[in-house]
Amino acid sequence: MWLATACYGVHVLEEYQLNWRDWAHAVIKLPVEWNDFYIVNALVIVLGVSAAQLAAHA
Repeated sequence: MWLATACYGVHVLEEYQLNWRDWAHAVIKLPVEWNDFYIVNALVIVLGVSAAQLAAHA
């Protein structure tokens, strides 16, 4: 679980570096802003850390 969470963190950095928001606007007409990106990805990271902690104690 820790590896998956770390990989997701790298994926977030990739999306940020490649300007995912502009791609989402242009290609799939998704009306998102950077605040949406930050909030959703922060929640996924928190969920991943929580799952990894629970898995370590199981």
